[in-house]
Amino acid sequence: MPTPRLAPRWIAWFSLFAIAAVGGWVAWRAWFDPAVRFLPSRSPAQWILYPMEPDISARPVAKAGEELNAVFRRTFVLDEPPARARLTLRVAEQFSLHINGQALAVSSSRGHWKQPVEVDPGAALRRGTNEIQITVTNRAGPPLLWLALDSGAAHIISDAAWQVSYGGTDARPARLATRAPEILPGNLMRQPDGLAEAVRRQWSGLAFSLLAAIGFAWAADFLARKKLRLTDSEAKFAALGALLLIWIVLLVHNFSLLPPVIGFDAESHSSNIRFIQEQGRLPDAGQGWETHQPPLYYFSAAKLLSFAGLAAASPEGLIGLRVLSLLMGLGQILLVFASLRRLFPGELRRPLLGAALAAFLPAHLYHAHYVTNEKRVHREWAK
Repeated sequence: MPTPRLAPRWIAWFSLFAIAAVGGWVAWRAWFDPAVRFLPSRSPAQWILYPMEPDISARPVAKAGEELNAVFRRTFVLDEPPARARLTLRVAEQFSLHINGQALAVSSSRGHWKQPVEVDPGAALRRGTNEIQITVTNRAGPPLLWLALDSGAAHIISDAAWQVSYGGTDARPARLATRAPEILPGNLMRQPDGLAEAVRRQWSGLAFSLLAAIGFAWAADFLARKKLRLTDSEAKFAALGALLLIWIVLLVHNFSLLPPVIGFDAESHSSNIRFIQEQGRLPDAGQGWETHQPPLYYFSAAKLLSFAGLAAASPEGLIGLRVLSLLMGLGQILLVFASLRRLFPGELRRPLLGAALAAFLPAHLYHAHYVTNEKRVHREWAK
């Protein structure tokens, strides 16, 4: 067997440099770019927010003046008014600050919400019980607060000890942004079963997929080498061609049995393709249910249909989109096979087993039938 040819060393160094450069650029944007909704972690405080339940509903960006307020409150006791005090806060995005009912002026030179704001609260602090109140509004997400107060005798930071109300609700203990929200019963995002229960219910189908892949790989290798006496190259193409043919026959047979609109958000995906065909541009991210999705699939589908003279809303256009999903599924099978051939050169059984697993994977089969760019399995399929 010939020794595999190694790539020149400069390609490896260039690849490492490119990866480091892209990683550094992403990290810089995450920490300093206000357009990226990443919360930089800085001691000694933590980001906090109102403990609302997770919600999968799409929400538009609020218009100026129509945002819901979150009111953060914290009380603490001082034995003596401090001679010096420093309050530092970061807020997403706009805020007003009151200490003991007194509004504190904040410099208007604040660049953006990720930059810290420093306030001298000394004149507003007093002996005994003190209260900090910060009202926060955020047009594009939940109101968030990061605060650290150093008064010498007392050190107050934003943590779970704060109380917060949102949109006029009763005050509740704040939730740390690093803590995953609890998904309560009745929430659409709550799964009825855990991983163990899901495996128990679906083990027979998963086992069948695995056994089918193993049986196909073994039978194809045995027939190609032992019975038909094919060369390695002939065996590869024959076995892989048989696998792809099974897929084509199965999906083409099923296409005529499916309702016109079926699949995970298939109607929204089709609407995006129709919009591109009719308007000649991509829809805005907040224009519809699935318009926030990566646009490559929609753009490619619209252009291919236009090239063929088909409209996405027509029955012929629907068949064309389903054929496109079929071709994409076949491409993934070929990609898996080619990748495994690189890992196991000169072998047929293991690359073919991997390709068969990809072909018989239920989620892969599911998505190849429909108009979609989703990578998830609809909950109803698993029931």
